[in-house]
Amino acid sequence: EKKKKKKRSLTWSSVCFITYFNVCGGPWGSEEIISAMGPLPGLLGLILMPLTFGVSLGLITSEMSAAFPGNGGYSIWVCEAFGAFWGLQESLWSWISGVVDNAIYPLLTYRALMLAFGPSSSSSDDDDDNQSFVFSEF
Repeated sequence: EKKKKKKRSLTWSSVCFITYFNVCGGPWGSEEIISAMGPLPGLLGLILMPLTFGVSLGLITSEMSAAFPGNGGYSIWVCEAFGAFWGLQESLWSWISGVVDNAIYPLLTYRALMLAFGPSSSSSDDDDDNQSFVFSEF
């Protein structure tokens, strides 16, 4: 008896949002965009840029996923195109990039919370100690 293959579903909108958050980490910097361009062009840019960027990457991803249906993403693609050594390099450096990239989010979250709810003074020695604590905990 054949096992049923689990159908994997990833819509184009999911790929757009995944790409958006992988590339820029979310709406960081939107204040600067809107203040520099004005409200209408700034908001249009924030809406249209992830969609245009995400759709093109979604098309590339769907094409490559159809050609190489295994689980492993671009690690498999690089391995098939350039060999096992470069496939391993791509996997290793993507992993290191993810570790380094994820290390900044606790500090960004702390800073955002301090801006929203923290003391009104611009900075103090206590603030630096708290940042070190938050950063070292993650």
